[in-house]
Amino acid sequence: MQKTCLALLLATLALPATAQSVDTPGLKRAIVGQWASAAPEAYDHIFATRQFHITPKRWGVLFKVYADAAGTQPLFHLNVGGPYTLGGPSAKVDSATEGIFPADHRLITADSPAGVQLFASQGCTLQQGKALPLVQQGCGFVPGLMQNMGEYDLVAIKNGQLFLGDRHGDLSKARPDKLTPYPLLRQASR
Repeated sequence: MQKTCLALLLATLALPATAQSVDTPGLKRAIVGQWASAAPEAYDHIFATRQFHITPKRWGVLFKVYADAAGTQPLFHLNVGGPYTLGGPSAKVDSATEGIFPADHRLITADSPAGVQLFASQGCTLQQGKALPLVQQGCGFVPGLMQNMGEYDLVAIKNGQLFLGDRHGDLSKARPDKLTPYPLLRQASR
């Protein structure tokens, strides 16, 4: 696992340079902190919120999934994180920087009987409120670390809001070609 993580980090050295000017060290300083979704975000037939904690060397996200747009019917949540590195400017997305976000932990927790049933219908047994580490194998549509170590992503700060890449493709295989429409808002330090 460490070799794969190292390989992903070293791969950023081969990222293509473009004519765009992006201050990668400045961006890295700017993204450090706590960030959260403004409201539940629509993803096909589910809704989710993201809460990021980013340090100069590590990232982590609490990804909470709901059955309703108001975020009152919880299904499950993922806790994922690891080291990250930022590369050069995106060749496809103006004012975005390419990044690699490997994961060294991925845990899934069902937050309701509906969440337990959702994964049971996909052959994965979860207990409500009990985190399941996903290392050797995945759970339903959520891959384990050995199947998907991390993502090729985009990072941008616009109007004081953090944007990452669009989530509709398989970011473990290819970087998105646009930013998500859902901004993350900086949270007050605690």
